[in-house]
Amino acid sequence: MINNIGSELKRGIITENPIFVLALGLCPSLGVSTSLVNGIGMGLAATFVLIASNIIISLLKKLIPEQVRIPAYIIIIAAFVTIVQMVMQAYLPDLYTSLGLFIPLIVVNCIILGRAEAYASKNNVINSAIDGLVMGLGFTVATDDHLYPRSGWILRNRLCRRNDQLLQTEKGTEIMEMFMSLLQISIGAVFIQNFILSRFLGLCPFMGVSKKLSTATGMGIAVIFVMAVSSMFTWAINHFILEAHGVQYLQTIVFILVIASLVQLVEMILHKYSPVLYESLGVYLPLITTNCAILGVAMINTGTNPYSGMPFTFIESVVNGTMSGVGFLLALILMAGIREKIDLADIPKPLEGLPIAFITAGLMAIAFLGFSGMSLK
Repeated sequence: MINNIGSELKRGIITENPIFVLALGLCPSLGVSTSLVNGIGMGLAATFVLIASNIIISLLKKLIPEQVRIPAYIIIIAAFVTIVQMVMQAYLPDLYTSLGLFIPLIVVNCIILGRAEAYASKNNVINSAIDGLVMGLGFTVATDDHLYPRSGWILRNRLCRRNDQLLQTEKGTEIMEMFMSLLQISIGAVFIQNFILSRFLGLCPFMGVSKKLSTATGMGIAVIFVMAVSSMFTWAINHFILEAHGVQYLQTIVFILVIASLVQLVEMILHKYSPVLYESLGVYLPLITTNCAILGVAMINTGTNPYSGMPFTFIESVVNGTMSGVGFLLALILMAGIREKIDLADIPKPLEGLPIAFITAGLMAIAFLGFSGMSLK
């Protein structure tokens, strides 16, 4: 028994560490590892969701039809994430505020859906619970491992804010102010707050499909479409239904359903009209559902426009979603171009493959850090 527990812990923390070995869950690992408390808090929250969702999915595996298993898994995961949100907001408000957007984004953590698909749906309840525990511990250890090199020098990008409200005195002034607001959002989304290289969201597909330029371009275009359309629907649903009836706590579940539906539509279109691209994207196409950048932009659109200090309007939300997708595409194309060149280079054996890709992504992120000094006032 003791040997079995030891081997399971070794599997979760070392041999199959979700971050260092499987390269899953990279976004929250990099995004919240700014302090020890944040790292542990995120790790424990993700571990709870992993254990709970693994148990429920293992119990229901024979009752869930194969054709709808992914949406079913997502709903189960989203329910537990909502519980974590509500409990943390009630009893740990400081930690909840500090972790911010990354709490609801647990629902699109690739580790959780990955373990549900690869393990919980094929094993009994006890083994599934143990798998959730050891993978959660592996995620927590890997997340905290980022703290020491980062905590002393971490740089926080601060977006420019305007305190003055938009002038509404003349029609021409209104149009100009709207144009400038949309321009600020566009430049900010593509360069200053690039979802991959500045916000550390969407890293899993970024690393997975950026090996070839053609594949990266196809994924980027698909993400732009999903981001743009989901921004439209999620803003309208949040504004006219959730906020109107005081049920904003259902945002995570409702938004992920909208996104999953759109991804299913994209998958059907590509399968029919571009089978080559469909095959080349492979598993990363349905995993657009768990691309935290897409849920992230939907959650951001429910808040305040950092440039005007006012809540996002419908048009601003759509522009922010679309241009965030453009920024995602830009990062993918740049990375794919570099990796195609790297394949022809003489790389030291220990750095071949994923290691040199991580180094390249880090250098790109440092380069994009230069955009943080741009003033959009």
